[in-house]
Amino acid sequence: MEQMASARSTGAIDRHVGIRIRLRRRILQMSSQTLAAKLGVTLQQVERYENGASRIGAAGLFSLACTLKVPVGYFFEGFDPALKR
Repeated sequence: MEQMASARSTGAIDRHVGIRIRLRRRILQMSSQTLAAKLGVTLQQVERYENGASRIGAAGLFSLACTLKVPVGYFFEGFDPALKR
């Protein structure tokens, strides 16, 4: 049976989501500082999300989707499930 990754570890999906966050933020011409303020997190936290260094919980992902005006599924578009780690 496959072992579950630690809640603290990040992987390919986290990097993919981070890339999608950065892409959408830039399309909207929004600074990472502005995004951080809208989400109520630090600039450093937004940077960690965008770099895939921090995993985003369901509530955070929903807030990001609302703030960036995209459906939650947007963050997973183009992800290859074979790369899950």
